[in-house]
Amino acid sequence: MTDSIGREIGMSDDQIFQWKIHNDEWEAKFKGLGGKAELKPTYIKLHNARELDLKGFLTAGQYDKWKELNRRSPRLERENPPGTNMPPTR
Repeated sequence: MTDSIGREIGMSDDQIFQWKIHNDEWEAKFKGLGGKAELKPTYIKLHNARELDLKGFLTAGQYDKWKELNRRSPRLERENPPGTNMPPTR
């Protein structure tokens, strides 16, 4: 999550700082999967765990706004056109 998205969804400076710490830990776990991580079965489990962490970190309203802005995983969001990272409405 970028600072600009954090601000757009209403995160405080402290929330943005704390999420950067959380995100660094998640990025290390994703890197640990190696090349083409998104094709590995554990990627989805890791992605879901990160989503749960984020959901617990943000308020319900912030999380809803984030989900709307960040609809990027074609494997998790079935309405995305094949081979894209964006929903068909964008």
